[in-house]
Amino acid sequence: MRKFWAGCVLLALATLGLSLPSSVAAEPEDLPDLLPLFVEGQAHFEIGMDDNENARALRFDTYILNAGSLPLEIRGLLADDPWRAHASQCVRFDGPACAEEHQAGTLRWFAPDWIERCFSFEGIARYELRELVDGEPDQRPDGLVAEREVSFALEDDIPWGEFNAGPPAYFYCAGFLRQGLSVGYVSTRAHDDRGQFLELGGRNGRFALIIRVDPHGHIKQASTSNDGLVIPIHVLGSRVEVLS
Repeated sequence: MRKFWAGCVLLALATLGLSLPSSVAAEPEDLPDLLPLFVEGQAHFEIGMDDNENARALRFDTYILNAGSLPLEIRGLLADDPWRAHASQCVRFDGPACAEEHQAGTLRWFAPDWIERCFSFEGIARYELRELVDGEPDQRPDGLVAEREVSFALEDDIPWGEFNAGPPAYFYCAGFLRQGLSVGYVSTRAHDDRGQFLELGGRNGRFALIIRVDPHGHIKQASTSNDGLVIPIHVLGSRVEVLS
């Protein structure tokens, strides 16, 4: 079930940087800027089961904001495989038309049992759960508890107040091979959406939930220093608490 919230407060606990290719010449201020948010008081965390009801898992919401000065618009071109499309990002507009494109990975139509009835942006985010040591994620191989990469369609869900965003332009599955995120809008994934979990097994303790947007650097952005978010949590039995 998709959920929409407004009037939320941002609490960015930490950031992790990624690098992007620079194959298209564009001024940084004329690009979208995606960043994951932790929305205090609204973001939902719970201990439940994975999508197949086989394993104990941490389930959580994801929020992605476009804080840049250009909409992120992704268009797909169908290839020989009917389940996949080549994705391109519009990095310069001439009115409503796209005047310059940047190759941006793949759009994928998943199996019919998925809730999504449109193409998803393949690998739009990566989730990790790591041990928390002295308040920081344990980056050693043994510190990794679980990880997964997720694909979903971007859309204008929530207008973020400080941006005075205009009317929404990208709606859920409305464009089939066109999707995106307007400036000042947040695209959301609810904890009970498919893929919104990391397996815990029998583990309890203090962990770092790490959310990275565009981990493969497909999207051309104004900045990549804010593409990651670290949320420290404490898990005990069926309870999960976000740590300050």
